[in-house]
Amino acid sequence: MGTTLDTAAYSWYNVCMDRKDIIRRLYWHLPVLALVGAIALLACCRGCGRKKPVLDPAVAAAYAAIPAPGKLCLLSAWTMVTNDVAARKAVSPRDGSAAARLLAPGAVELPCAFSRVRTERACWDLAVAGDFKDKHGLAFDFWCGDVTQFTGFSVYFKSGAGWYQAPFSPLEERQWHRIVISRARAKGTEGSPTGWHAISTVRICGWRGGTNDTQLGVANLAYAEPPPVRTPEQIAAADRADREWAARQASKKGEWRGFWCHNYRGLSGGKTWDDTIRLLKENGFNAVLPNLAWAGTAFYSSEVLPVAPVVAKIGDQLAACLSACRKYGVECHVWNICWNLGHHATKAQMAALSAAGRTQVRFDGTTRSGWLCPSHPDNLALEIRSFLELAQRGVDGVHLDYIRYPDESHCFCSGCRTRFEAQYALSLTNWPAQVRQDPDVKAKWREFRITNITALVKGVSTRIHKDMPGVKVSAAVFQNPETNPGAIGQDWAEWCRAGYLDFVCPMDYNYDSPVAFKGVVFAQKRALAGVGAKTLLRPGIGLNCWPDRARDIRMAVGEILTVREAGLDGFCFFDLGARAEALLPVLRTGPTK
Repeated sequence: MGTTLDTAAYSWYNVCMDRKDIIRRLYWHLPVLALVGAIALLACCRGCGRKKPVLDPAVAAAYAAIPAPGKLCLLSAWTMVTNDVAARKAVSPRDGSAAARLLAPGAVELPCAFSRVRTERACWDLAVAGDFKDKHGLAFDFWCGDVTQFTGFSVYFKSGAGWYQAPFSPLEERQWHRIVISRARAKGTEGSPTGWHAISTVRICGWRGGTNDTQLGVANLAYAEPPPVRTPEQIAAADRADREWAARQASKKGEWRGFWCHNYRGLSGGKTWDDTIRLLKENGFNAVLPNLAWAGTAFYSSEVLPVAPVVAKIGDQLAACLSACRKYGVECHVWNICWNLGHHATKAQMAALSAAGRTQVRFDGTTRSGWLCPSHPDNLALEIRSFLELAQRGVDGVHLDYIRYPDESHCFCSGCRTRFEAQYALSLTNWPAQVRQDPDVKAKWREFRITNITALVKGVSTRIHKDMPGVKVSAAVFQNPETNPGAIGQDWAEWCRAGYLDFVCPMDYNYDSPVAFKGVVFAQKRALAGVGAKTLLRPGIGLNCWPDRARDIRMAVGEILTVREAGLDGFCFFDLGARAEALLPVLRTGPTK
């Protein structure tokens, strides 16, 4: 009995001592524990901010209504996506994107965390191997949340050591719908793809255009069947419905409506500039941007640029166009293509410029004789003088195009090296590789290219706004103000912030639906608002770039309505030709009445 009591007492003593020791240890570790707790609390709070966007009930119901595959021939690997583990195995996030989440068997959510991840795209690889050699292409059901957070979408097909690439456009916003990517559409390639018979991965990308979180959804990946052939009666009925829908759309007073015209003579088929401008005026358009000048050719009497020989036969085309514009009350903004010598420059002309070190050189050392080097002072002076000459001819404005480098592989001529080294006090030992390998040199090279292009915009704008304040200065630019500066030296958001441009026309051409067009337009509007620019945004609508002519009416009217939804004052169509002649009378019945 005593032994049992002693043992019990000893055990109780040990327990008490253990507790005292624990308390003492806790006391000495309180600061550490407090720090760990704070970190955990912060992580929890940040986690709360990472909740996926809240959907209103109607949108949530639409999101939950994932379509059944129906008669689709699903890719065999995709049929295995039936649980979270299988979804994570089949769908791998890339470029810092968030992990996919299973919505239902055969359907995944792709979260786009644009508020935290500042990469240029949200991107996922889908491990769905397949033989596409004898197939029409890829089909899948797609959900796009807030389309205004994207500037575009792409699908890549990995084959061996390379990829096939195709752009695509959502046809609906916040609705499941079917996307079909034909093999014929996948014209772009990266690396050396083995062939369509050996596709191992499908990559889906949404290119970032905003900073708000949203989501994409993908379901039912399958081989696509060729579209059914429509009968003449079906085609006629669809066209009639499109025309009736267009006629129901309201016009808008005071809207700026322009058309780019690549043909230096106006409409083809023996029509004159008078015929061309009258057609625009009769159908509610009030501005034309005629392409009458390239870096190597003028289609008017010029003392700065070489005059095209055809002018001796058909006369000064600027005078003819201006006369018609004044007659019908249509603005004339002359479209002048910068740096690019164009199709009408002679071989002798290009050879002489190359011999003088004035044309561009690629990264691999080969000559690009059709493009002038932007860093060459004689080229800059020539371009500025050509714009000043046009502004003095009584035009309403001058319009800069090709105001950029062709791509990241230009220009690496010896003059560029000399001027770059002098500007930054450098002595490069490994040209041109060093501008890509050394981070500091790479950053300076990026700045050098941007500065060269901006110098022309600034030079033209400063002189014209000072000496001819009634003449507007505008530019056609690429679509993405975030990536354009690094890729092609075109920092157009900065040009707008600095007030160099009166209006800007992003070439928002390659979109297959007004929904995708909406995304890029709203992204551009945010970009200009973000820098406090007062420049007018007038999006370019790519009539001549749409692959399906049967949808011209729906596309054109839909994109006009998008411009109005964005609160912008106008738009510009590309290009004034046969498709425009067919479309204009339809627009006159409604949107441009």
